[in-house]
Amino acid sequence: MPPTPALGTRLSLSNQLCTIAYVGPIPGTSGTWLGVEWDDPARGKHDGLHGGVRYFTCRVKGAGSFLRPGAVGLSYGRTFLSALVDKYAGGPSNGGSQEPAKEEKETVVLGSSHGLIEVEAVGMAKVRLKLGRLDRLRDASLDGEGVASAGEAGEVQLRCPNLRTLDLSKNLLPSWEVVALIVRQLEMLDSLSLNQNRFLPLTVPPAPMPSLTQLQANDTLLPWSSLPFLSSALPNLQILQMGYNRLSQLSPLPGALQEVASLNLEGNALSSWESTILALSSLPKLTRLILASNNFSHIPFPPSGSSSLPNLAYLSLASNPLSNWESISALNAWLPSLAGLSIVRTPLLSTGDVHSARSLLIGRLQSLTVLNGTPITRAERNDAERFYVSFVAREPGRAGEHPRWKELCEKHGTPAQGPKGGKGDLLAARLVMLNFAQLPKAPTPESMSSLIAAPAPAPASARMLPSMPLKQVRIKVLKTLKLPLKSRAGLWACSKADTGEGEGGGWVLEEMRGEGTELERWALREGDWLVVVLDGA
Repeated sequence: MPPTPALGTRLSLSNQLCTIAYVGPIPGTSGTWLGVEWDDPARGKHDGLHGGVRYFTCRVKGAGSFLRPGAVGLSYGRTFLSALVDKYAGGPSNGGSQEPAKEEKETVVLGSSHGLIEVEAVGMAKVRLKLGRLDRLRDASLDGEGVASAGEAGEVQLRCPNLRTLDLSKNLLPSWEVVALIVRQLEMLDSLSLNQNRFLPLTVPPAPMPSLTQLQANDTLLPWSSLPFLSSALPNLQILQMGYNRLSQLSPLPGALQEVASLNLEGNALSSWESTILALSSLPKLTRLILASNNFSHIPFPPSGSSSLPNLAYLSLASNPLSNWESISALNAWLPSLAGLSIVRTPLLSTGDVHSARSLLIGRLQSLTVLNGTPITRAERNDAERFYVSFVAREPGRAGEHPRWKELCEKHGTPAQGPKGGKGDLLAARLVMLNFAQLPKAPTPESMSSLIAAPAPAPASARMLPSMPLKQVRIKVLKTLKLPLKSRAGLWACSKADTGEGEGGGWVLEEMRGEGTELERWALREGDWLVVVLDGA
């Protein structure tokens, strides 16, 4: 324990981490107290205000409490190399022995899961023995290993010069300066994870770390205002994760993060689309943006002359409260190069027909090639755009609210005219009515004949576009039959053969495979069947 711990020093008490925010007396008691802010706010008792006196201020309300410097179980951490040797070179935990004692189980925390996912690993001692030559080590994870300092100057560079990927999540590093003392000795280091750390606020840039191209700083409470300082130290940064940092507002960062192509802002509290895009418009190379699990409920059309993200190719808006279709049309104006979009778990897709919603999304977004992980084929785009035109035509007085209406009518013709050039069918004519059923095992000619002959209520059915990819067909069938969407289910195409009741009982039965394959591959006709068989049923 330091004689007088400095403000910002990180501590661990029974594996619960905190930061010192006050050192001194409390009236009415003897001795010195440490006022701390816990990483887990649930451990706190107040926000630094005690007995009517403010001793410190917490970044997260209610996360503060007081500790004695000599509390049982209190740890001030260890050096980077001490933790690395202990984990990868058979350090003090086994006395440096060259042979692991036995095949013991060990819990390993997945670094990207915010501490939520733990797995049991067997034989980790053998892995460490194999990796015991630290000079050969390329990837290292010291997640939760109590790293607090860099140690003696130069010793990290001497022992592990070839590290390329390093995970220092959930440690006791007090500042970016200490991080830089470690990283600057690792000249080959490309990727660094610092999730679930807490750092002193930056007021000047830390020492340069030019080797880093990827940084994870999720759940660090890193303020957006610190990024200009951090950017100066990371001139080659290309991938930045700043999720779960309680960010509610972004401001422009002129000259900062000029090489960043991928930015993850998942799990924050952003709600203003216009101010967010304005702030990010200063990142000239940004092509991938994750805004999942924020508070965007509406996307307005861009004001004349406003900044956009002309090069953005992929966007995630999953788990946002978007509920109006005008936001999607506006998105098309903001992001003219958008090729991939994730918009799952939003009100837009939580009600109504999933396939219709997919078609409306594709129709409104002209450059989209992948939606919610499923590629958009040329045939699906044409069908979706025709569907969108027919949808708009139901309310002709509101065509002006749909910016692509004129363009799509020129491409496909208005619904009254039919497709341009008279070559295609109307969208409605392309829809095929199919019946759905669930069977306990793979269908046979006998089971299908029994199914259609049974005196039962009319089967579940729906009109389907031949261009629907199998992934979307499966979702549609499962939802219609009220089966869990995560069911492990085989799907069978069942159609009556042209030969009547000849060989095979007059049925053509084929299991459907290939999630990106379009429905038309199975040449189903009006009244044919899609049959679900649940695994283990």
